[in-house]
Amino acid sequence: MVKKSKTAVADTKADLPTNYPEALRALIPSDSVADAYVDRVIDGLAFHELLDYAAAEGVHVSTIGDTGAGKTMAKQAWCAKRGWAYVNIPCNGALDPDTVFGTTDIIDGETVWSPGTLPLAVEHGFTLIDFDEVNTAPQRVMSVFNSLLDGRGVLTLLGVGGTKTITKHESVVISASWNEDYTGTAPLNEALKDRVCAIAVDWPYLREVEEQVIGFTRENADGTDEWVAATSLLDLAERLRKGYEAGDFRTPISTRKLQRFVFNAIDLGWNFAVTNFVNSFHAEERPQVREFFVKNQHALFTNFGIELVEEEF
Repeated sequence: MVKKSKTAVADTKADLPTNYPEALRALIPSDSVADAYVDRVIDGLAFHELLDYAAAEGVHVSTIGDTGAGKTMAKQAWCAKRGWAYVNIPCNGALDPDTVFGTTDIIDGETVWSPGTLPLAVEHGFTLIDFDEVNTAPQRVMSVFNSLLDGRGVLTLLGVGGTKTITKHESVVISASWNEDYTGTAPLNEALKDRVCAIAVDWPYLREVEEQVIGFTRENADGTDEWVAATSLLDLAERLRKGYEAGDFRTPISTRKLQRFVFNAIDLGWNFAVTNFVNSFHAEERPQVREFFVKNQHALFTNFGIELVEEEF
């Protein structure tokens, strides 16, 4: 007989112990992150439901997809709802071993170890540990985490006055994220992939999600507010993304980039928003990207409520 899984984590704030480290409390995302997040559904299951399951069952979750599509925000929003710390472990050049693992000092002839963020997260729990851009890390770096990611569930550190072993707290979710085929990445080691992909979620840009987060609020004549999705901008983005997939562009068109365009258009003006967007591409790509805006000017202006004037931008 197949047994049912354990009860999922409740959607309530965690009752953190009094000795919970302040360094971790500072990493609990604010409620505003959860308020701004729009969850996505994967084959009938909301992503946050998958994280609930991962927390209950002690399995790892990977998110694989393009940059700026909300992979990090999804996990931060989940942590915000539960009052857990979100601990990001950058696996690229931003990795700082002292910050991640801790430091060792000699004080009055004694070796004193000050734990970094990762040991604190592993030991005290109520944390989601996210190995970000994991396919940019050299294998020798990721091998340090083998005992944490496999069935042993321990973090083993060397050079802190000997060997220190920390057993993973029961309230820890471990995740990994990466973008495939981006510059500077390498195929993920199969052994590492096996460790982090108990649940593997493909994370593409989703039109139904982007229509809820890329746009602006317009005040109607009766004083009510109306959300206006930037559908014309999303249409343009779809064309650019097809060009990216075909190899015409090297620059990805992220959800974050499109949100920034809308903010710039409203706060700083249309011409600046277009130029700023175009400048985020490689120099040889910019004329073609600007041409996309020229060809779609009427639809963009109509959507954004801008009066069409005879001038170039």
